[in-house]
Amino acid sequence: MIIIGIIILVLFVAFAIVITAYRPVITLYALAFVVSVVGINIHIGVTFYLSRIVLIIFLISLLLRTIKASIKLIWVQIPLISLLIQFVSVLLSDHISEGLRAIFIYACLAFIFITVIILGAKTEVIIKAVKIYLLMGIIQGLYGIYQLIGGARHWPTYQTLMAGIPMANDRTIDGYFYSGSYSTFRAIGFFSSDVSHFAGYMAGILLLAITFIIYNRRSLFPYLVLLFGGAGLLFSLSRSGILAFLAFGLPSLFYFLKRTHLLPKFKLKSPIKLIAIAAIVNVALIFVPLNIPNPLIILSSRFENIVDPGSSSSESMSEHVITRETGLDALLSSPVLGVGPGVNAAPWYSERYRRYWAGSHSYHFDILGQTGLLGAITEWLLMVLIVLYMIRGLKAPSTNKQAKFVLVGLLSTYITIIFGNFFYYYYLNDFVWFIMGCGIALSRAIILEGQRTILPVSQPDQSAT
Repeated sequence: MIIIGIIILVLFVAFAIVITAYRPVITLYALAFVVSVVGINIHIGVTFYLSRIVLIIFLISLLLRTIKASIKLIWVQIPLISLLIQFVSVLLSDHISEGLRAIFIYACLAFIFITVIILGAKTEVIIKAVKIYLLMGIIQGLYGIYQLIGGARHWPTYQTLMAGIPMANDRTIDGYFYSGSYSTFRAIGFFSSDVSHFAGYMAGILLLAITFIIYNRRSLFPYLVLLFGGAGLLFSLSRSGILAFLAFGLPSLFYFLKRTHLLPKFKLKSPIKLIAIAAIVNVALIFVPLNIPNPLIILSSRFENIVDPGSSSSESMSEHVITRETGLDALLSSPVLGVGPGVNAAPWYSERYRRYWAGSHSYHFDILGQTGLLGAITEWLLMVLIVLYMIRGLKAPSTNKQAKFVLVGLLSTYITIIFGNFFYYYYLNDFVWFIMGCGIALSRAIILEGQRTILPVSQPDQSAT
C-alpha cells in the first residue's frame, strides 16, 4: 500500500508540474485556496504546508517553461535585504539552527508574495483569486462553528482523520481548542496552532466581503462570507483580531471608499437587514441548547483586562505587557541587529527581567528585539511602500469599478494586519503575504490599464497633418 501511495503521489506531482508549466496562473488559484489551511501540514524536520508544496511545484515548472515576468525589482530587493539582515543576526546569536528555520519560513512567505505578483498580471485573474480566497473564508467560518458545536459531542475533525501523520504546532486536542478559563470551545478553524491568527485572517475576510457587498448588493456570495466569517471572528474570542478589525479595518475601509468616491449613497434598509440576520444567527448559537456560552460576556471581561491588566487572573494582558518590555530589553542589548530570529524555539534570557523571552505577542516588538533597528526599519519600509503603491493604484484612472473596490478591500485588510501587529504577530502567515501580493499585482494591473486607456487619447492626431 505504501508503494502504491508513493506511485500515486509521484504521478500527481508530475501532473501538477505539467499543468502549472502549461497554465502558470493555476498556481495563483491554488495559493488562494491553500494559504488559509495552514493547520494541514506534514512535519518532517521542516514543516511542509500545502502552500510550500504548491510553490515547490511552481518552481519546478519554471524550469520547464520560461515565464516573462513583469515585476519591479524593489519587491524582490527589500525581502532579500531583510533575509540578509536576519541571516547575519542569526550568525551572531546563540540559536543558529532555530534562527535558520525562522529564515526559511520568511523566505517561503516572500516567495508567495513574489509569485502572486508575477502571476497576477490581469485584474480578472486577481479578482478570481480573491473570490476563491473568500470561498475559503466561508469554509473557515463554518468549520469554526462546527468546532463550537462538535467539541462537546466529540465529532470528527481533520486531525482525527489524519491520525498518525506528523503535524507541526498543533495546539488543539483532536482538532478542538478548549479554553478552561471560560469553560468553552473556541473557533479556531484550520489555524490549529493559534486562535488569534484565525481571528486576524477572519478580520480581513470580513473587510473584503463588505467591499463586494457595497459593489454589488444583489450578490448572495459576499453576504454568506460576512455571515459565517463574522460568527467565526466573534466565537474565536480573540481580543487582538476583533480590536484590529474595529479599530483599523472598518475605519480604513470606509475612509478609502469615501476618498475614492466609491461609497454610494444608499438606504440603510439593506445593511440593517444584514445586521439583523447576523445577530439572529449568532444569538441562536448562544441560546439554542448547544452548550455555547455567551461570547459577549466573555469578551467584555477580556477587553476590560486590556484597560486594567490586573482585573482578572484568568486573562493574560499583564503577561503581554511584560513580554513587550522584555522585547525592548532585547533591542537595547543589541540595538543594530537584535538577538536573532528564532527566539520562539530558543528563548533569549533577559538579565534585567530575570526571565526568558520567546516573543512579545506583537510582531513589531518581535522584529525590534530579534533583528534590531536595521531589520525593523527594512521591514517597515516594505510595509509603507506597499501601502503607498496600493494608494497609487486607487488614484490611477480606471473604468474597472470592481477592481477598485477589491483594491480598497485589500488595502484595508493590509492596514488591519500591519497595525494589528502591535496587538499580535499576524505577519508570518501565508495569507498575509498572499494579500500583499494581490494588492501589488492589482494596483499594477489597474495602473497599466489606465495608461493604455489614456495614451491613445493624449497622442496628437497625425491625420490632421
